[in-house]
Amino acid sequence: MSRLRAVALGFWSSSLLLGSLALTTSPANAVPPDTGTWSTTGAPNMGRYGHTATRLASGMVLIAGGTTSTGSTDSFEIYDPTSRSWTISGSMQAPRKGHSATLLRDGRVLVVGGSASPGNLAELYDPQRNSWALTGPMAVIRAEHTATLLPNGKVLVAGGDVGFTPTASAELYDPLTGSWAATGMMVTPRVQHTAVLMDADPCGALCGKVLVTGGEAEKSVTSSATYDLSLTEIYDTTTGMWSSTGAMATGRSDHTATLLLNGKVLVAGGTAGDSRAAIDTPTAEIYDPVLRTWSNTGSLASPRSSHSASPISGGRVLVAGGRNNNSESSFELQSVEIFDSATNSWAAAASLSVPRRIHSATALGSGAVLVSGGVGAAGGSSELYVEQHRRCSRVPVKCA
Repeated sequence: MSRLRAVALGFWSSSLLLGSLALTTSPANAVPPDTGTWSTTGAPNMGRYGHTATRLASGMVLIAGGTTSTGSTDSFEIYDPTSRSWTISGSMQAPRKGHSATLLRDGRVLVVGGSASPGNLAELYDPQRNSWALTGPMAVIRAEHTATLLPNGKVLVAGGDVGFTPTASAELYDPLTGSWAATGMMVTPRVQHTAVLMDADPCGALCGKVLVTGGEAEKSVTSSATYDLSLTEIYDTTTGMWSSTGAMATGRSDHTATLLLNGKVLVAGGTAGDSRAAIDTPTAEIYDPVLRTWSNTGSLASPRSSHSASPISGGRVLVAGGRNNNSESSFELQSVEIFDSATNSWAAAASLSVPRRIHSATALGSGAVLVSGGVGAAGGSSELYVEQHRRCSRVPVKCA
């Protein structure tokens, strides 16, 4: 049995971008990097993992679907960052895990795919009415795919698991018509990959291009074995076509990919190898979209997959939790690390209150990161990471 068949659906995790200003100081009066702290916040009403978390235009966070102690769920709840409380708000049209959730420009949330029946089912959440409604179904039944909001307001859904087989198919959702249209096939079928929209705002030379990295693929059409891809590719919205853009040094799946302030993309961690000898990796790489090249950067202190990665101030990335299958004593991780794009280095940060993996991490407008759910006891808890504000020296500087 391949690893694709053996793992539970719902390893999709998604990360929302948080814009912030960087601190500028004179070299002689450098200010130490921010330190941050974790604090527990209101407990969700239902423990879950493999769910989606979407920050709404109101600042509230929508948690939808995932896996509970009784299986996949259609329940959803809303987190209020002001009161730090959770409210069960009803049910989706179908239970889901391994699905995606995308915030549209009009404030609605598009949820597609996963374990819903049928698996091409798509629905829209309207925060004004706090209700769900079906929209046009996808052409392809899929789970563990990626969904990316494009500059033109459409949503690109690519790859995923189709009947326990990775697919190269991709399609576009138009929120104005509620319909789907096929677009170019990916170069390589893949599942548990990542997708990052590059240079979306302001719209520059890379506007509308989506970078897809890694994922799992079948070894052959006659074999049930899988392996982790090093191949990467780019989708161009102007042509609707995909093109290869080199290979990472390490093939990986169930990793994270984060757009940095300098326009480059950080890929970190994941599972590396094939289904017979897959291990979690600490390696990290940087993609330069101008040169279209990959380069290694400092490694994480701990191998990890099923983790989260959230942009924080100063072009840094907060990587939290995950799994380390190389160590029986620390299978689920409590540790947190921060990547600094200015120095291309990692540093330890304050640990989570509990170990967790397959959780969600949502950047809040207040500069905090909400982490919720996860496998085990962590599923019924949530916590907030808050950066400590930097102090200005008497030398004229700009402070974040």
